[in-house]
Amino acid sequence: MSETELIQVDLRAPDFQLPAHSGQTIALSDYRGRQAIVLFFTREFSCPQCQLHARQLARAYEDIRARGAEVLVIGAGTVGDARRYAERLGVPYPVLADGDRSVYERYMLERVFLSLIQRSAIFLVDRDGTIRYAHVSTNPSRTLRAADLMSALERLDGVAPTAGPDIR
Repeated sequence: MSETELIQVDLRAPDFQLPAHSGQTIALSDYRGRQAIVLFFTREFSCPQCQLHARQLARAYEDIRARGAEVLVIGAGTVGDARRYAERLGVPYPVLADGDRSVYERYMLERVFLSLIQRSAIFLVDRDGTIRYAHVSTNPSRTLRAADLMSALERLDGVAPTAGPDIR
């Protein structure tokens, strides 16, 4: 798959239903019409760089919520893996388990380089279920572009971008 075949902004976000670390089942469509979603796909629950990004999102969580969005983190693994991840990092948002990577596939986040490296990504899905921001990376240190994400969140409601929270 080439970079041009990756999922694009202004397309309908593929719906999904996954188990969360809390034991509940969460669907993307649960939020439709209610709030935007910051959707973070980790490479793996064990990826140290992805854990850093998850912590950054946790520090910015109240600011993200104030802008009308929820954060959902998706990792390849079991519900037990998701629970350990959420507890270890102390995150305030749902961590979802995609054990068979079916949701990764729907978002065109395949493994690359001889199927050794899982792509990671951040998507911003608006209240109507449309992708308004997408950043996909094979290098986990470049997955979270904090300023770009916060700017995209502010544009959802036509709010002029500000300095935003420090999510470094």
